[in-house]
Amino acid sequence: MTAEGARGDAARPMPLSLPVRLLHIAAVAVTLAVLDWSLKTWATIELRPDQLVFNTDRPWHMVPVSVVFAIGLIAVARTPLLALGAGVVIGGGLGNMGELALFGRVTDFIPLGVPFRGAVWSPGDFFLVLGLVLLWAGAAQYPRQRALQAGHPLHGHRRRPRGQGDPLPGDP
Repeated sequence: MTAEGARGDAARPMPLSLPVRLLHIAAVAVTLAVLDWSLKTWATIELRPDQLVFNTDRPWHMVPVSVVFAIGLIAVARTPLLALGAGVVIGGGLGNMGELALFGRVTDFIPLGVPFRGAVWSPGDFFLVLGLVLLWAGAAQYPRQRALQAGHPLHGHRRRPRGQGDPLPGDP
């Protein structure tokens, strides 16, 4: 193998097997859910009541929808970046949906003002947005990597433009 070939193989991440994928996603998700709950606990103890927003208007049907969405993320997260993004999304969802299931509310305390004036976020909301950005970056990178691995002539590498006198493909 040439040095160039070795560098090219090292640049492409290997697809993750299902057990490894589950381990990566679970580690990230549980860590971020615990961080979310810890920050919300800190906020309820240390912040004034007027600095907290307790959202009770989240519909219960979001819990089973989130479970189905998490299963879909686990199924498609085949690269390390996609697994990280899936873990971050699932961790943010676990933080918010777990609090909703246990306490009937979600604690928001970060005054961000996005997407509308006066909007208040929780750490779980930040994790959801960050995870979606990571998933988008991983999905944008994944088809190109698969094409490079397969050596597809149209997508795997650039073809030089045909000159005026070059034969057409398939001509003797």
